[in-house]
Amino acid sequence: MNTATLEPVQESLGDTLKHCKQCLNRGDFPSARQALNRAVQLSPGNAEILSHRGRVALFLKDFDSARRDFVAALQNDPRCAAAHAGLARHNFDCGLIAEAGAAARRALEIDPAEDDAQAVLRSVQAQQRDAKPSLIRARGGSPDIVKPPAAATLLELSKRLPSGDKWAASPALAGKILSIVERVRPYTMVPDEAVVRTIELTLAACATAAEGDVIAECGTWKGGSSLAMILAQQEILGGVKHPVWMFDSFAGLPEITNDDGKLAVAWQEQSHLPEYFNKCTAQLDEVLAMLKRERIAESHYRIFKGWFNQTVAPAAAELDRRGTQLALLRLDGDWYESTRDCLNALFPRLRKGAPCIVDDYYAWDGCALAVHEYFGHHRIAARLRTMPLWQGAFFFNQVRETFDDI
Repeated sequence: MNTATLEPVQESLGDTLKHCKQCLNRGDFPSARQALNRAVQLSPGNAEILSHRGRVALFLKDFDSARRDFVAALQNDPRCAAAHAGLARHNFDCGLIAEAGAAARRALEIDPAEDDAQAVLRSVQAQQRDAKPSLIRARGGSPDIVKPPAAATLLELSKRLPSGDKWAASPALAGKILSIVERVRPYTMVPDEAVVRTIELTLAACATAAEGDVIAECGTWKGGSSLAMILAQQEILGGVKHPVWMFDSFAGLPEITNDDGKLAVAWQEQSHLPEYFNKCTAQLDEVLAMLKRERIAESHYRIFKGWFNQTVAPAAAELDRRGTQLALLRLDGDWYESTRDCLNALFPRLRKGAPCIVDDYYAWDGCALAVHEYFGHHRIAARLRTMPLWQGAFFFNQVRETFDDI
């Protein structure tokens, strides 16, 4: 074989894929699709490239082309986890929930670390869960109002979010938001709609933050939400003025206590299920590699490794010494003690009017208990608001001045 004839093709393929990534980073999906069309011509039968083209087709709501690409990828490589995950996403976006779950599980059988398959499986389970309809029935309401609508492509998020009208009218802004959602999806369990709300809250927080303020996330897992808050500043505001402090044990969740409730006990006994996520464990090296891969400058984040009862108090003391505050606080520690420790140390450092996101408010009794205990002890009358798809709650650190302040 004359290897000299292969080198120009390899170089051209590499350049084409690099160009594709640049298009995706700026939200130019039609151009990314054209680049992938060239890549498929240069490397016919490449399952990974076909899978990438299928994902871009999903962005453009071209479901038929997306499915053809995923099927073609699997015909060339039946063990391509990315293709199975892409097919899972396609099925979920088309409302084929059972088929989406099956494809996601197949991807995880091949590659247990396949992030998008994990995200799809989590969304499937959220669709199938009946606990929240039961909660609404107990209040005398209709269960239909809490069932998430059939999932669609990211380009339809604006139609499903009341706040979507504010940015959907601007194609450039919408493209940036949707590009961020796509980039962080492999690194988070949070559904797309709630990622969008996190981006919106980050933008609102930065609008009122002071120089030197930072953002804190307690419980980063693989870093997806932290990445979204960094990219919201970098891609939309033009620069990261408020770095994200990332707190995590990088050893999974701590042991539950009696305050966490029977559902937490039941979950902890189901370590064999995919949604257990190895007790929500992510390795520090894995998060650092993600940040490097996404080209996040070291000045835009800081990592605090260890249990919250060891890390958040020293961080709060450092904020006091620097005379700075938190622009936004995101709590994702699941359990009662974790949420309590973070509120005790960090909430007093949250700037007035700034948002606080509590990811597990609806998931675990212990988290909700810690929030309400803190509110009661400190005489806080904040109004909780629900994140999309019941993926947590948020509130603002403010005192009401009028009845319109909610």
